[in-house]
Amino acid sequence: MPYYKCKRCGRIHESAKEQWQLVGATCTNCFQKDPWVLYEGPVAVAILAEEDKQHFILTNKYLALKQAKENSDRAYEDLRAKVKKQTSYTKPELAKMLNEIQLCHDVSASVHAQIKEVADELDLLGNREAVKKDAVVAHKAAASQGELFVGNRQYVSQFKSKHSGKILDVPNWSWGLNCAWVEGGISAKAHFTVKFTEDDPYTQIPKEVQKALNNQPKMSAEEFLELCEKSGKGSLLWYDKDGSNRPTWTALEMATLLRAGYRFTFNDVITLTPPM
Repeated sequence: MPYYKCKRCGRIHESAKEQWQLVGATCTNCFQKDPWVLYEGPVAVAILAEEDKQHFILTNKYLALKQAKENSDRAYEDLRAKVKKQTSYTKPELAKMLNEIQLCHDVSASVHAQIKEVADELDLLGNREAVKKDAVVAHKAAASQGELFVGNRQYVSQFKSKHSGKILDVPNWSWGLNCAWVEGGISAKAHFTVKFTEDDPYTQIPKEVQKALNNQPKMSAEEFLELCEKSGKGSLLWYDKDGSNRPTWTALEMATLLRAGYRFTFNDVITLTPPM
């Protein structure tokens, strides 16, 4: 998706809308009306800041859900104590008691599922202070290289021992940190080599996608991600497992490079090369 920048406060905002669709929109940071201009510069700092906000919101949501779970569990225990105390019930009393027990169970199960979902989202954002420190380290490391490796994270990690400087190698991770690493390479005009193996389709760019990129060498980042969704499922480019349906982090790395003017070259090695 394209990025826009507020002319007044400098806030960088990602939006699926075209620029003409933002006419009249207000910046939620400085409340300036109609301030948005298309932005094509570095975005990692803005992504990290947005992740901080999301982490704050999710943390409060997680704490609220934990409290709701405790309240539900307490209500359930009170019901159990009530059942033990009273040995006989009329039919209406028994029906009411069973309904209350079922309600406690349903609430507890629902809240438990929500807690897990929020915990997973928080896990993706990581320890925020550590992530931001590692983002600086990753950017600096990538900026010192002329070639970097991208691809399936598990597969690319196999090259760590011989080419540690060419891969993202820090203890923490978030997409903002990952983007900082890519932008470090962009600042050095590094070439990004796509590492893959013919034995695993999840490391590969499908031939159909390669053909489309060859036919349209100046494909935009947005067009590339649409192509990934259409023709990249079951490959390096699109993640559609475990209920997810989204670009892979590698596809987002490639989109970041395309936004910076990089282009694919397909020979014996697949490379994203910087603009001249």
